[in-house]
Amino acid sequence: MNDEPRQPRRGRPRRRPDGGARRHGGSRGGSFQRRRDYGPGYSSVYAGPYPQAHDEPALTLAELQEKSIDELRELATEYGIEADGLEHSDLVLKLLDAVPLAQASRREEIERFLSGAADVCVATDVLGHGVNLPCETLLFAETNKFDGEERRNLLPWELAQIAGRAGRFGLVERGHVGVLAGLGWGTADPDLVEDALEPHVRLPGGHWGYRVVDEARIRPRLSDLGIDDPADLDAALVAWHRIAVREWAFESWLAVESLQPIRLRLDAVRRRLAERGRRISLDDTWTLVNSPVDEDGLELLGTFALALSGDRVARPHLTFVLDESRLRTATLEEAERIGREASILRWFALQYPGVGGVTMERAAALEEAAAARVVARLRVEVESPTIGRCRSCGRSCAPWFPLCDRCAGLRRRS
Repeated sequence: MNDEPRQPRRGRPRRRPDGGARRHGGSRGGSFQRRRDYGPGYSSVYAGPYPQAHDEPALTLAELQEKSIDELRELATEYGIEADGLEHSDLVLKLLDAVPLAQASRREEIERFLSGAADVCVATDVLGHGVNLPCETLLFAETNKFDGEERRNLLPWELAQIAGRAGRFGLVERGHVGVLAGLGWGTADPDLVEDALEPHVRLPGGHWGYRVVDEARIRPRLSDLGIDDPADLDAALVAWHRIAVREWAFESWLAVESLQPIRLRLDAVRRRLAERGRRISLDDTWTLVNSPVDEDGLELLGTFALALSGDRVARPHLTFVLDESRLRTATLEEAERIGREASILRWFALQYPGVGGVTMERAAALEEAAAARVVARLRVEVESPTIGRCRSCGRSCAPWFPLCDRCAGLRRRS
């Protein structure tokens, strides 16, 4: 949420042809549209659950947002995601990125809207997290959300952030924001939306804004470490963390991030390079250790390091990883893992186009193939009488988990 919301044009509430009132405001479950015709023939695109059209898995964006913070942290553990210090909305976004089908489906639906194949996009409040689309009209279907602990009204800054999706500078000339009425399943408060459009928090210097940021997290930049050799990186990270904790331990608004994930990735990179007697630059090392890779992807990260070093053994490995044919007999778990690998490959292709034979097109094709395999295997599992039961002990469990909490805990400890 680095970008400031663009203020939509204010005016009198309008009446929709179906009788719903429109006001100017922002969106949870909001709609985009390109044309003013609200007739029954418009096509729609959904960034969220769309089971009838896509047979998506139970783990959808809407369901993630309905989970409590403790449930999300447990789920993050299952996916190998570092959850310490993350708030509810941040965990939802990280988990959404960890689900390959959700990624592929979201990208597909956004492309449909951008190409004009769909006139309307329906989304949750995740829309406010940096999504930029050529949207002229945005409507709220609801003005409340479940924040992991309780269902509450959207805060003024949240409403304004979402409202700012309408009339994005450089994409469309104007923006209108309003509410939908008469839905039955959800209610939107037009007064809440309208009030949120004007900044109401007094900031230093006589300015007005939507909130005062009273907490922050700090982590090192490469320039903070004062080193030139990648061999000194781990020691420099330990020293930086020790000093940071000592200096800022009593600052209640500032938290020092854990460097354990970075050090784990660094260890994987250094170990793989040492096995082959290779080296890479400090800048490349820093890029790799800050990659979106969890513990399950450390082997692939080491292969990236070899590819950057020019080692010829990296290319055959990456060629195998990019091979879509290995999905033909993949189980659901294997297809999900391959989808996560495809996401990492896309990141690498963005940083180092073509290195090791990894391109954005090949990585995207692998991710789409993995998503298709996940859909096929999910259909089989949903039709199976074992769905919603632990594969180890047979007890009831969440349908998107293969094991119950007890068996999953026993497996982790063993």
